[in-house]
Amino acid sequence: MAWFEKRKDPLLERESRLKAQLAEVESQIAELDAAMQQTAPEPKWRSTARPRAAAAASQEADNRATLEDLRQPRPGREARKPVSPARLNSQGVAKFDLAGMIRRWKQRFRRQSPRQPQLVTYLAAGSIQGLPALRHEKRVARNRFLLLCAAFLVVSAGIWYWWRGLR
Repeated sequence: MAWFEKRKDPLLERESRLKAQLAEVESQIAELDAAMQQTAPEPKWRSTARPRAAAAASQEADNRATLEDLRQPRPGREARKPVSPARLNSQGVAKFDLAGMIRRWKQRFRRQSPRQPQLVTYLAAGSIQGLPALRHEKRVARNRFLLLCAAFLVVSAGIWYWWRGLR
């Protein structure tokens, strides 16, 4: 039994493996970047003079590109669906939707899913793969303590009987 050996931490071992992989990937990126820098062609120079019709079309295309909607929907929220004309009344206001209202209320009171479900799984299981559960570690430590106490009592009783026998 290796009682006095220090146990290796699986998380530290995994961290060192990941750091080695990261260093390898970074070296590959550096090599590819150096190769790309060597083979990069020089930029081609072109004239900015264009016919008037092409310049107007180009200006219009540039304006359309700059007015593009760049906002991204927030994560975890559903993008709003456009309201179909069938759901609007004669004034253009959305009609009352009982089923939709009930669905929204249910959604409001429903438990939200965790942002990191894998972490929740680890915490619920009491371990990360490779590590024993904490209750197992406590049991091993308790049994080791009881064994050492019993050994101490046996050795103490032997010394006491031996000391008593010398008198």
